Amino acid sequence: MKNFRSTLVLFIIAALLIGYISLFDKKIKSTEERQRTENELFHVEASDINWLQIKSQSETVVLEKKDNQWKITSPIHVDADERTIDRYLVDLQYLEMRREIPPTELPKEDILKQWGFSNPSLEISFKTSKGKYDLIVGRKTAVSELVYARTSLGSNAPVYLISSSIADSLKKGLDDLRSRVVFHFNPFSVEKCGIRQMSGPSFSDYAVLKKGKQWEIQKPVLARADSTKLEQWFNDLLSLRVDKFVSDDGSNLNQYGLDSPRYQIWVGQSGKKDEDKLLVGNSLSSNSKQVYAKMAANNSVFTLETDMINRLVQNFLDIRDRHVLPAFSEEQVDKIGFQGKNLKLFYIKKGSDWQSEETEKGLANKTKIKDFIETLRNLESQEIKQEQMEIKVYGLDNPEEKIEIEFNPGLTMDKGQKVELYLGKVENGLIYAKNSIEPFVYTLKEEFTKSLPKTPWDWKDLSVMQLDPQEITQWDVSSSLQSFSVKRKEGKLIATGMADTDEEKLKDGLEYLSHLKAVRWIGPQGTELSKPQVKITVHAKKNYILLIGPSLPSGGRLALIEGNPLAFELEESIFRVLTSPQKNPSTLQEAKPQALR
Repeated sequence: MKNFRSTLVLFIIAALLIGYISLFDKKIKSTEERQRTENELFHVEASDINWLQIKSQSETVVLEKKDNQWKITSPIHVDADERTIDRYLVDLQYLEMRREIPPTELPKEDILKQWGFSNPSLEISFKTSKGKYDLIVGRKTAVSELVYARTSLGSNAPVYLISSSIADSLKKGLDDLRSRVVFHFNPFSVEKCGIRQMSGPSFSDYAVLKKGKQWEIQKPVLARADSTKLEQWFNDLLSLRVDKFVSDDGSNLNQYGLDSPRYQIWVGQSGKKDEDKLLVGNSLSSNSKQVYAKMAANNSVFTLETDMINRLVQNFLDIRDRHVLPAFSEEQVDKIGFQGKNLKLFYIKKGSDWQSEETEKGLANKTKIKDFIETLRNLESQEIKQEQMEIKVYGLDNPEEKIEIEFNPGLTMDKGQKVELYLGKVENGLIYAKNSIEPFVYTLKEEFTKSLPKTPWDWKDLSVMQLDPQEITQWDVSSSLQSFSVKRKEGKLIATGMADTDEEKLKDGLEYLSHLKAVRWIGPQGTELSKPQVKITVHAKKNYILLIGPSLPSGGRLALIEGNPLAFELEESIFRVLTSPQKNPSTLQEAKPQALR
């Protein structure tokens, strides 16, 4: 009981101590906050400021907030840099005095001249809905990093000492405050864009137009544009920043090479009559890494990085879509087929499965179909030939191989259509190709042909038997070495003819036989399985006889279902479970075969 009272007393003391420390800490913070607020020169919120004038000994800049955006209204009308203005207004909001000299302590002599107020280094005026505020900055003090400042030049106004570093940061000129962003547009609103090479050996015009959901090159050739590349080009354009402002009077553009610019980079937006045009002129004589430029809509001449302009031009010239087929999604493909010299295969989508349309009816290997569709989606040309009349040269006048795809309408296509891809001759490791809806000849790596089916069973579904495990009442295994049977008895699997069997292996065997899958289809066999090494008879509503032959170089076993001419490769680990289901300590820790993973 005594220990309990001691513990309780200690607990109460600790709680009181924590409460006192918390209260003391809050009091300190509250005092610091109040002191900081009292030292602020202007008790305003930065977000309430809607007009600003900054006057130095060399220039005066006036800014206004219109429609929640800052604009420079004098000496020129241009956009302001929003981030710079936001930081500037926050500095004004929290501008603190280090010391106040009340009017009664001011010297009798002319302090305007003595402390630098007759010709101030900086004058700042700003407005909120509550009124107008001023800051006049004089000279530095003699003994510390402070400057004299006043909020009014009236005789009854005090003098403040403020940090000289803060005062210096408030000395912003026109070039510091104006926006350096070259282009302002929403990529989703762009309907057309392009580059005109205005000078040089020849005039070139490159233009891209949005048609429906797709981008299309209009000049110099009618072709598909790569939307991904175009999106990156827009991002590069929006990231373009002015390096240095040169002039704002718009006269004598000849000296900058802007009366006849090298390039005109333009963007057209929906709902906007005129295009946004960037004119690019000469390189600077003093610095070849910079070029003169201006927007066509205003007079400001500035400099940009030469490398950035070159990158924008080169990337736009490479905006053409190199995919051999127009953009599509896997979900849009309803039918796919291949026709070769002695092979014709067509597959139709049935729900989530694919089914053969040919004489070899049945499900297709949807993994291979999906992989091939993905290959077609990503198929890009190494080079695009513009010659439209010489398809005979490329072996495409009467192609022996073609791929056919039927699409339904979807996200990337406005309507359903059928597209054929013709394959021509092979040269230097490349195969010529052409689709049925465009006039161009494409060159593909020859290895693309490895993805094409070579036999009617290449894309056949790998399922050999699909049974309900409850259907199987018994299976018999016979070989030259042993014979045994597995039956159901009182809910268990019992093996006869073999001792020391592993019930788990018998269950695995039942699962394998119920959903027997091939590693791959091999094709029709002659006499290789006329004398099989192992014969497994599966008793169900319909009996199946599985014939298993010798090992294959790939590691599996040659096998087929009696009555089906197509042989397949059976996984070796499945073969071992079906033929040797004994308890074997050396194999108990083996990983399960692929079919059960």
